[in-house]
Parts: sequence; C-alpha cells; structure tokens
Amino acid sequence: MIPRLVAAGHSVVAISRDPRKIDALRSSGAEGAICDVFDAVRLAGIVQDTAPDAIVHQLTALPAAMNPRQLAAIYARNNRVRSEGTRNLLAAARAAKVTRMVLQSMGTWYRPEGGAVKTEQDPLWTDAPEPIG
Repeated sequence: MIPRLVAAGHSVVAISRDPRKIDALRSSGAEGAICDVFDAVRLAGIVQDTAPDAIVHQLTALPAAMNPRQLAAIYARNNRVRSEGTRNLLAAARAAKVTRMVLQSMGTWYRPEGGAVKTEQDPLWTDAPEPIG
C-alpha cells in the first residue's frame, strides 16, 4: 500500500513497534517512526507532529503464518491491538484534529458471492464456518 500512496503523490509516515521494520518502511517510500500503539502519549505526539490530512488504520498483530494451536493467543493479541490500539489512534487523531480515517476490513466477513469488490450493502457471512464465524 505504501508504494501506491507514494506513487499517487502522498507523503506517508508509517509506524511500527519493531525497529527492524523501519528500513523496510523507508525503502517503500514512507518515513518510518518507531511507536507502540499502546504508548498513547508517543502515538499522540507523532500524529500531532506529522499533522496528517488522513490516517490509514492498518493496526494488526496477526502473524504471517497462523498456527491453529495458538489461535486463542493470536486473536487475543490482535483484539487488544484492534481495540486498545484503535482507541489510542482515534484519540490521537482527535487531538490533532485529523478529520479523515480509512480503516481496513476483512473480506472474509462478507458472504463469498458476487464480485471481488464489496460495499457496505453486501451481505455479511453470518453462517460462516469457524474461525470466521
């Protein structure tokens, strides 16, 4: 996503709690900042200092590979990032008077029918098998 935003002319500041990922962020065209979303004060400072026109919310703690035996722990970590981290990100955005936020979503929440592009009018997959259901 970062190279596409940069190619479209946007200036991108991306955060990671892992200092080893900063070089990858920079090589993709973003300015990288080390920040854990649970550090609300640091997060608010970064958002205030960068004064973004918009925030693209991509907070997640999902690993690259899912171990079915660790699903409960994986989802617990991710849920904390998505709930507490999102609260901190929203608070930082409000404090900095950021008026636009774009959120990621999961295509698996939508019923697997129709085209690849989904909208809020498409039906949710309410009878999906676990772990989606």
